[in-house]
Amino acid sequence: MWLIIIIVVIVVVVKYQKKKNEGGSGTGYNAPPVQNPAQKTPQRVQYVQPVHQYTRKDYFDGLMARMPAYAGDWLRASVARKGEAIYDSVEFHTYVTKSVEEKLPYFCEDEEEYDVVSSRGYGGSDCSPMRGEVAAICSMGTFYSEGMKHDSPEKKKYWSDIIIRKAQTGDREAQAILCTNSGSLLVGKEVMNRCKQQYEEKLRTDAANGDRYAQLAVGRFLTADDFERIEILAKAANKGLTDACYWYANYVPDMFLWRDENGNLIKDTSVSNFNHRRTWQDLSDSERGELGRLMFQAYWRGSDCANGIFTAECAFNVAEYYDPTEDHVVASVDKDKSIAIFWYQKAADAGMSLAKTHLEYLRNK
Repeated sequence: MWLIIIIVVIVVVVKYQKKKNEGGSGTGYNAPPVQNPAQKTPQRVQYVQPVHQYTRKDYFDGLMARMPAYAGDWLRASVARKGEAIYDSVEFHTYVTKSVEEKLPYFCEDEEEYDVVSSRGYGGSDCSPMRGEVAAICSMGTFYSEGMKHDSPEKKKYWSDIIIRKAQTGDREAQAILCTNSGSLLVGKEVMNRCKQQYEEKLRTDAANGDRYAQLAVGRFLTADDFERIEILAKAANKGLTDACYWYANYVPDMFLWRDENGNLIKDTSVSNFNHRRTWQDLSDSERGELGRLMFQAYWRGSDCANGIFTAECAFNVAEYYDPTEDHVVASVDKDKSIAIFWYQKAADAGMSLAKTHLEYLRNK
């Protein structure tokens, strides 16, 4: 009897050991059978999901799998600067993804940075640095400077390299702004001083000799006197430069507003005299008409030339003059809905999203 029991126990132990060696755990879990890869059902990898469904490593690996090769360096720089806890931010996840969708040159980490880089620039810039506008590019020197919310030496250097390369390849506006303090905020004082020696004198000489691109550059960045600036920009605008037309239209109101109560020009246009200049309400009807005519003509010609960064803005401003729903611009032409739609369409075709909004609104009126 005992012999039979001993034999049964031995058999059970042997079977258990064999099962364990073949992959069983003995605790109710069996390893899944090996499947032929050719028989596997393909599964679509879904990377864009709420952050909380990711471990930090999953999130990182998922991003790397869908990003351009260069992008990993930017993400690693962000993590090195702010720590891996940044992965837990829904805002970070959202705008990193949007940055890739919009093909931005690097990751934006929150809504403010995304807006500054993709659409509006920083500190009152008239457009995005992505469009190549030199003042918007140089504004990134402040945006990414040490001590600021978005402090990033890597991103600041990215824009610094861009503006220096533009200057080296002959962009007159880039050369001019690098001779100023605005440029030094991005590239530093040492580079600014070298640029002044290399570019400034030639820019002024070429502008005096009638070079329209040099006139635009000197008028925007190398002229301290507001009225001299308007005169120089007018020369470049009359030679058919869209961006000169745009900036002339933006500065020409100073010819009417910087006057005292007797109508004499206030030559000192420093901040200390700002309260002494006239307001729009102080202008007479004839002055309003003349100012409106000058601005309208400049914007119209700028859009018609269509050879600069601000082509869409020029068309948009012309549309506003004709738009019967707009009453804040200086009157100079009769309102006409159909003509306004035509110019809004030109601005929209040139890439301005705001024009599309105005176009849709006006068509539905």
